[in-house]
Amino acid sequence: MIGLDKVSVALSAELGGRMFPLGEVLGFGRGAVIEVEAPGPQIVTLRAGRVAVAEGRLIPGADGALRVEVTRLLTRRATDSPLAA
Repeated sequence: MIGLDKVSVALSAELGGRMFPLGEVLGFGRGAVIEVEAPGPQIVTLRAGRVAVAEGRLIPGADGALRVEVTRLLTRRATDSPLAA
């Protein structure tokens, strides 16, 4: 695994989700407020591509930015397919 520590990985933070009929999504406009179902207050799932790699909680930074404090690393079995995530 020499050199893997130099590889860049894009992470995304998922706050929650919800299924919508396509007709409703097409009706969304600027300023629309969309309610999502979240697992708990301020709980975030960190993803590398489509694969969930960690969970955390939102914390405010001194500069007003939101940050994620990692609370749990998610493990995968070597036999798990990344496409099944």
